[in-house]
Order: sequence, then C-alpha cells, then structure tokens
Amino acid sequence: MNILRAFDVSASALVAQKTRMNTIASNMANLNTTRTPEGGPYRRRDVVGCGLQLLHA
Repeated sequence: MNILRAFDVSASALVAQKTRMNTIASNMANLNTTRTPEGGPYRRRDVVGCGLQLLHA
C-alpha cells in the first residue's frame, strides 16, 4: 500500500467520524424538540456507512 492510498483511507475514516459526531450532536441538540418547522415530529437521524473495497492498481 503506497503512502497516498494510506492517506486516502485515513481521510475517509476521519470524514465518516466527523459525520457521525455531527449527527450525534444534532440529535442531542434536538432532544427536547417536539416538532419540526414543518409541523411534523422530530425524528432522530442515523448515520449509515458502507464499506468500499479498495482496488489494488
């Protein structure tokens, strides 16, 4: 594995973790919210990740 590919993998993991933490923070901030601006109930958000297989070139 070359060094640039290792950086790509690390950066991808950091982006995924940032998305996860932002979603958790949003859910916590809206913990006591009973409805959205549109009038519907607030629904928590979940992060769904998918793994991608790296192709060796």
